[in-house]
Amino acid sequence: MSGFILKTNQAAVILKNPVIRPQIMKRSFALMLSAAATAILLVMGVGVYWAAQIVAEQAQPVTHAQSETQPADVVSTTENTETSDAGGNANLVTQYQEREAHYQQLIAEANAKILQASADNKAVATKLAEAQKAFTTIVNNPKPTEPVAQSYPVTPEMATHLAQSLAKGAALKREPELVTYQSLVAYKVTLEAGVVIVDANTDALLYAGRRDPESGSE
Repeated sequence: MSGFILKTNQAAVILKNPVIRPQIMKRSFALMLSAAATAILLVMGVGVYWAAQIVAEQAQPVTHAQSETQPADVVSTTENTETSDAGGNANLVTQYQEREAHYQQLIAEANAKILQASADNKAVATKLAEAQKAFTTIVNNPKPTEPVAQSYPVTPEMATHLAQSLAKGAALKREPELVTYQSLVAYKVTLEAGVVIVDANTDALLYAGRRDPESGSE
């Protein structure tokens, strides 16, 4: 007890000391300010916490409503995407079909032109073969050259009269023909008795016999 009283007396003495007392007062004031600031911060922290809780509770229904409406938006977007994809695929198919039809038409036209060209080539080849065959026939079997029809001193009637005179009135088998015989223009008079060839310029007798000198037949 005496010790407690001693300590109390010492404290009273210290508080009465003019040097130590201001320092003690400053420390006490600083502790009071620190406590007050701590209390204010605690109050502000509690207020902020409850304010955050209230805001969270108010925002929760909106988030729930958004979560309920979101699937509809997603479905709508998905449907629009599917519709757009389907339309794009249909357009691609249509374009492909149109191009394929155009290519088929071009191929058909080209084939038709090829067939026509082949037919034309065959026709040309056939005509060339016929012309070559005709040329070969003419070269291998030349016909007697027929003189150009014109007026000669000896007429067909005169040649016929001369031939019949030589054949003693033999009947005329066909009309006199103007031919080239031994490089001379002459009339070939065919009678029932034979053939007489008379020069058309000089009425000279060039041939008289039963056989035709050109064909060898009687």
